[in-house]
Amino acid sequence: HGSTMSGEGAVGEVERPAKRAKCWPGTYEPPRTKPARVANWKEALRGGDTAMFGSDGECEVIYDGYPKARVHLLALAAPGSALREVKSVADLRPAHLEAVRRFHASVRSCADAARGHCEALRLGYHAQPSMNWLHCHIVSTDFDSPCLKTKHHWLSFTTDFLVSPEDLEALLETDDDGLALKRELDRRSTLVTKTPLKCHKCRRAQPNMPALKRHIASCCAARAS
Repeated sequence: HGSTMSGEGAVGEVERPAKRAKCWPGTYEPPRTKPARVANWKEALRGGDTAMFGSDGECEVIYDGYPKARVHLLALAAPGSALREVKSVADLRPAHLEAVRRFHASVRSCADAARGHCEALRLGYHAQPSMNWLHCHIVSTDFDSPCLKTKHHWLSFTTDFLVSPEDLEALLETDDDGLALKRELDRRSTLVTKTPLKCHKCRRAQPNMPALKRHIASCCAARAS
């Protein structure tokens, strides 16, 4: 469950069955249109044109406006919760650990509800997020989406650039000097530039994104059959 902090391990997939919390819907119905453009893209998760999936008081979950897979949700700290004003995963400190654990319990509960709409899910935070406000991705591992276009997109979800909830908690537990998390995030941030393109299922290298997308469609289909 989750990644291994190795940088080169297989993609972590969440497949635990669990009872769905009543606050999460039984359907997955993303908006048919793209969100309206905002003046400051980095602030789009707050006050932008977002569509709500559900909320349980600890986290609120929205549909990703530019999904990179058939299922792609973003979990943010709910209003009034302990992590609400945390801008980024890099701003977390050991003092946040218990709040992070509560947040992750809610994120996993939401993932359990979304799992019925896909084969498997991956959960995690980008080591270097492009948008403000702490948010955890809940993304299916089919990576079948026209919005997934670039090598950066691919590597940001299929390498340890995506920091799993388990890894984040482990880092906060052992961050004695307050710098361990920063050092690890800096290391992982290089993965989107240094890692070659390869299939997340069979690990076969691919020359470019069009070739990779053609390959994963057949590879995933073969493994699902």
